[in-house]
This record gives sequence, structure tokens and C-alpha cells, in this order.
Amino acid sequence: MADFKDKVIQFRKDNSINHRDMAKMCGISPTTLLKIEHGKEPGLIVQGKIEKAMANYHK
Repeated sequence: MADFKDKVIQFRKDNSINHRDMAKMCGISPTTLLKIEHGKEPGLIVQGKIEKAMANYHK
């Protein structure tokens, strides 16, 4: 099973979304997103925000 960070990185790559735009979509700071992509485990609230943003994303 892929790590959460790998899912986020792959999602951004597949949809050509930069860090700032992804963070804005999720309602988190770009710094927080960068930390997650470098392996920091997000809290449940932050992880939920990211998962919700990815699930509701439409090009």
C-alpha cells in the first residue's frame, strides 16, 4: 500500500497541480503540504482535508 505522501505526490503529478494550488484547495499552508510530501505524517484533520480535496477535484 502506498504511503499517504506518495498518494498526494502522485495526485499532484497526475493533475499538474503545483504546491500552492494544492495547499489552497485543501485549506492548508504550502509549508504543511511540503512537510507531508517529505514524509511527515499529517494529523487526522489535515489528512481529511487533503483526502476530501482530492476526492472532490474536477479538472
